[in-house]
Amino acid sequence: MRDIRSNIGTIANPGADFPVDAINATIAKTGLSVGFDDFAIDEALSLTYGGQQTFLALSLLYDDAAWGTMQFHQDHLFARSSFKPKELAPLNRLDWIGKRDRLGNLCLLLAKENIGKQDMPIDEWLGSREPGFLRRHLIPDDQSLWKFERFPNFLEAREQLIRGRLKALFGQTEMRS
Repeated sequence: MRDIRSNIGTIANPGADFPVDAINATIAKTGLSVGFDDFAIDEALSLTYGGQQTFLALSLLYDDAAWGTMQFHQDHLFARSSFKPKELAPLNRLDWIGKRDRLGNLCLLLAKENIGKQDMPIDEWLGSREPGFLRRHLIPDDQSLWKFERFPNFLEAREQLIRGRLKALFGQTEMRS
């Protein structure tokens, strides 16, 4: 930490560039990873509902949030109440229960928005949203994925969009507009 503080202390004036490369070089000397690679992205995608790290990971997906000034809820896109073992078991879909809390099925909504959504079917709710909302929340364009029976396909498609957003955020590739 002392060496990192020293790197930061080299900033001569308030308009100077932050010494990211110097800090990364200092961290790399310790043997720790300084990159945000596919392994780190996979770890982020495996985060689940309710955790502090999950909220942090979700917050990275949004450019324009006013963190700390508005209350956001972690919300399931496909409602938790849709994943009933008695209904999923005969269809050999019990594994869906383990996937329902993954980052790819979560978004951050304002408290008022979340309360208004309740347990509305996702296809109805997403169909009532503006295109900008869908882009902002990285919702797949293919509306056939918005049906409950397509949940695994939706999850895969959305996690690919999230992966692209995280890579773009950390300078690995461009994101869709």
